[in-house]
Amino acid sequence: MKKTNAFAIFAAVLSLSALSLSFSSPVQNLRGTVRFYGSSPFIYPGFETEDGKKYTLEVPSTNEFTLDELSSHAGELIELTGKKKGKRLAPHSLPDGHIVVESYEIVSPLDKDAEVGQTAGDAD
Repeated sequence: MKKTNAFAIFAAVLSLSALSLSFSSPVQNLRGTVRFYGSSPFIYPGFETEDGKKYTLEVPSTNEFTLDELSSHAGELIELTGKKKGKRLAPHSLPDGHIVVESYEIVSPLDKDAEVGQTAGDAD
Protein backbone atom coordinates (compact mmCIF):
# COMPACT_ATOMS: atom_id res chain seq x y z
CA MET A 1 0.00 0.00 0.00
CA LYS A 2 2.79 2.43 0.90
CA LYS A 3 4.64 1.63 -2.32
CA THR A 4 1.52 2.40 -4.35
CA ASN A 5 1.09 5.80 -2.62
CA ALA A 6 4.77 6.64 -3.08
CA PHE A 7 4.55 5.71 -6.75
CA ALA A 8 1.37 7.82 -7.20
CA ILE A 9 3.04 10.84 -5.59
CA PHE A 10 6.16 10.35 -7.71
CA ALA A 11 4.06 10.08 -10.89
CA ALA A 12 2.10 13.22 -9.98
CA VAL A 13 5.26 15.23 -9.31
CA LEU A 14 6.82 13.99 -12.56
CA SER A 15 3.67 14.90 -14.52
CA LEU A 16 3.51 18.39 -13.02
CA SER A 17 7.21 18.95 -13.78
CA ALA A 18 6.74 17.91 -17.40
CA LEU A 19 3.67 20.12 -17.69
CA SER A 20 5.50 23.16 -16.31
CA LEU A 21 8.37 22.63 -18.77
CA SER A 22 5.97 22.41 -21.70
CA PHE A 23 4.91 26.03 -21.20
CA SER A 24 7.76 28.11 -22.54
CA SER A 25 8.47 31.59 -21.30
CA PRO A 26 7.23 34.34 -23.61
CA VAL A 27 9.76 36.25 -25.65
CA GLN A 28 10.72 39.49 -23.90
CA ASN A 29 12.71 42.60 -24.71
CA LEU A 30 15.16 43.71 -22.02
CA ARG A 31 17.36 46.81 -22.07
CA GLY A 32 20.66 46.98 -20.22
CA THR A 33 24.37 46.23 -20.47
CA VAL A 34 26.58 43.16 -20.73
CA ARG A 35 28.88 42.95 -17.73
CA PHE A 36 31.46 40.45 -16.54
CA TYR A 37 31.13 38.60 -13.24
CA GLY A 38 33.35 36.27 -11.22
CA SER A 39 37.05 36.35 -10.50
CA SER A 40 39.87 35.89 -12.98
CA PRO A 41 40.42 33.41 -14.58
CA PHE A 42 36.80 32.33 -14.03
CA ILE A 43 34.91 35.32 -15.39
CA TYR A 44 31.65 35.01 -17.29
CA PRO A 45 29.32 37.45 -19.04
CA GLY A 46 25.95 38.42 -17.67
CA PHE A 47 23.32 41.03 -18.39
CA GLU A 48 22.24 43.81 -16.03
CA THR A 49 18.96 45.49 -16.89
CA GLU A 50 18.24 49.18 -16.41
CA ASP A 51 16.25 48.30 -13.27
CA GLY A 52 19.21 46.41 -11.76
CA LYS A 53 18.23 42.78 -12.40
CA LYS A 54 21.10 40.44 -13.27
CA TYR A 55 20.78 37.50 -15.66
CA THR A 56 23.15 34.84 -16.94
CA LEU A 57 23.35 34.87 -20.74
CA GLU A 58 22.82 31.84 -22.95
CA VAL A 59 23.23 31.94 -26.73
CA PRO A 60 22.07 28.85 -28.64
CA SER A 61 24.50 27.47 -31.21
CA THR A 62 21.80 27.94 -33.87
CA ASN A 63 22.01 31.76 -33.57
CA GLU A 64 23.85 33.89 -36.13
CA PHE A 65 26.03 35.32 -33.34
CA THR A 66 27.99 33.83 -30.46
CA LEU A 67 28.22 34.60 -26.77
CA ASP A 68 31.73 35.97 -27.39
CA GLU A 69 30.40 38.38 -30.00
CA LEU A 70 27.64 39.55 -27.68
CA SER A 71 30.17 39.88 -24.84
CA SER A 72 32.37 42.13 -26.98
CA HIS A 73 29.70 44.80 -26.53
CA ALA A 74 30.19 44.96 -22.76
CA GLY A 75 29.34 48.38 -21.37
CA GLU A 76 27.18 49.39 -24.34
CA LEU A 77 23.45 49.89 -23.92
CA ILE A 78 21.80 46.88 -25.61
CA GLU A 79 18.26 45.67 -26.13
CA LEU A 80 18.02 41.88 -25.96
CA THR A 81 15.17 39.76 -27.24
CA GLY A 82 14.94 36.39 -25.55
CA LYS A 83 13.24 34.02 -23.17
CA LYS A 84 13.81 34.05 -19.44
CA LYS A 85 14.58 30.79 -17.68
CA GLY A 86 14.27 30.23 -13.99
CA LYS A 87 16.95 30.59 -11.37
CA ARG A 88 19.56 27.85 -11.10
CA LEU A 89 21.76 26.84 -8.23
CA ALA A 90 24.89 26.41 -10.26
CA PRO A 91 28.24 28.13 -10.66
CA HIS A 92 28.14 31.07 -13.03
CA SER A 93 24.48 31.77 -12.35
CA LEU A 94 23.22 35.24 -11.58
CA PRO A 95 20.42 35.91 -9.07
CA ASP A 96 17.53 36.71 -11.41
CA GLY A 97 17.85 33.68 -13.71
CA HIS A 98 19.01 33.01 -17.25
CA ILE A 99 18.11 34.59 -20.59
CA VAL A 100 18.26 32.59 -23.81
CA VAL A 101 19.13 35.37 -26.27
CA GLU A 102 17.45 35.24 -29.66
CA SER A 103 18.65 38.62 -30.96
CA TYR A 104 20.13 41.89 -29.79
CA GLU A 105 20.44 45.48 -30.94
CA ILE A 106 22.98 48.06 -29.82
CA VAL A 107 21.07 51.11 -28.56
CA SER A 108 24.03 53.25 -27.50
CA PRO A 109 27.56 52.19 -28.55
CA LEU A 110 30.67 53.09 -26.57
CA ASP A 111 32.82 55.90 -27.91
CA LYS A 112 35.91 53.79 -28.63
CA ASP A 113 37.90 56.82 -29.82
CA ALA A 114 37.67 58.67 -26.51
CA GLU A 115 40.75 58.51 -24.31
CA VAL A 116 40.29 56.98 -20.89
CA GLY A 117 40.10 59.68 -18.24
CA GLN A 118 39.98 62.57 -20.73
CA THR A 119 37.25 65.16 -20.30
CA ALA A 120 35.96 67.57 -22.93
CA GLY A 121 38.00 70.40 -21.39
CA ASP A 122 41.25 68.40 -21.70
CA ALA A 123 41.13 68.11 -25.49
CA ASP A 124 43.70 70.21 -27.35
